[in-house]
Amino acid sequence: MHSRSHKTTRIIDNNGHQRKVNVPIKAAEIMIEEPGHIICPVDELLRTHRVSPIKADDGLQAGKVYILFPVVRVNGKVKEEEIATIMNKVACGDQNKKKRSLLRKRRKSTSGGAKVLPTVNEEVKDEVDGQFTASGETDTGFPGHRFGNPRQWSPILEAISEVY
Repeated sequence: MHSRSHKTTRIIDNNGHQRKVNVPIKAAEIMIEEPGHIICPVDELLRTHRVSPIKADDGLQAGKVYILFPVVRVNGKVKEEEIATIMNKVACGDQNKKKRSLLRKRRKSTSGGAKVLPTVNEEVKDEVDGQFTASGETDTGFPGHRFGNPRQWSPILEAISEVY
């Protein structure tokens, strides 16, 4: 018997759009599709309030939610406003998931001939209060919200001694 349920994970991209990805999949495969971005588990982000990327070789776990951040945000702090925006996106996806599950239950519980149920299509619109992004600011993908300035990465360089 062929199972209809696939194991998936959700990814929120830089534009605030959510997409489902079938697992198993490596983080590197997603990072190739989204160059210049890293993948951060939302649960880790909510716990530490820092952008902690997963390794490229790590596999994404079914049922978890991940968010893409620009590479310059690695180990940077996440403000409370950003956390609230991200939680809103995650909750929005969870509500849609519950609605789909209720529709499936209704379809299964109906007996007799074929019945057509309307699909629930809810569009979430973010309000933008006439704010424009100044040149040089990072596009957060969440309209009306600007993420804080990330800490710039500077390498620690040491001399390499060559002894023959």
